[in-house]
Amino acid sequence: MEELDTIGEYYLDRSKGVLYLYPQLPIKSFELSMLTEPMVILLGASNVKFQNITFECSRGIGVYMEHTNNNRIENCEFRNLGVNAVCMGKEIGAFAKTFYYQPLNKTNNEYDNDGGKNNGIINCTIYNMGAGGVLLGGGNRLSLIRAGNFIENCTMHDVNRIEKTYRAAVSICGVGNRISHCKIYNTPSQAILLVGNDHLIEYNDIYHVLLEVDDGGAIYCGNDPSERGNVVRFNYFHEVNNEFRTMGVYIDDGGGAV
Repeated sequence: MEELDTIGEYYLDRSKGVLYLYPQLPIKSFELSMLTEPMVILLGASNVKFQNITFECSRGIGVYMEHTNNNRIENCEFRNLGVNAVCMGKEIGAFAKTFYYQPLNKTNNEYDNDGGKNNGIINCTIYNMGAGGVLLGGGNRLSLIRAGNFIENCTMHDVNRIEKTYRAAVSICGVGNRISHCKIYNTPSQAILLVGNDHLIEYNDIYHVLLEVDDGGAIYCGNDPSERGNVVRFNYFHEVNNEFRTMGVYIDDGGGAV
């Protein structure tokens, strides 16, 4: 605490549960959350709709979904969360986090993350996240069974307050999921991180991304030649950072065809 001497700094006394803050401006209101688990958990649920709700002020995930079908998140706002807005299925492989959150089911299957089917995120706004926007999973890579989960007409920006790389605005995995008509901007690395098969990414407006990384793509995939059948079409890439080696779509290190 003795080093707390500059405007904007803070010190947390964890033993006493006291936060000391040196604010820039007079504070009229202040929110602090100790919640590390998801704000909402759906396990095996179907035909549930969340509409016109603001999810904010948490150290964890907004909505966690596992083995779910035909659910909708519409016209909602996600802001000021510690991890990401929505996690559709267990986090696996490149998406796994060892510190912030562990899946409810500890047994992970790299070929099926239990993301369910026909779940959608529609007309939502997502910003000021800690570690990415949405994990859009579902589908089985061994059988190539499609999930049909989707995110459409959403706006996502400033989603990397804590983790800067490989925590994209949308991380899509599994088989047969869709990202469409979304606006994505102000990210230090990828807008979309692509893993899996038979996904569709179309009609998205992507700009001011890859602001802090070298050797990357606004839409990025790589390392696995079996990730095939993905379609990327009719997206608008503009004002992508050109200070480093960056591009619109990057198929890296022997990745499958897009």
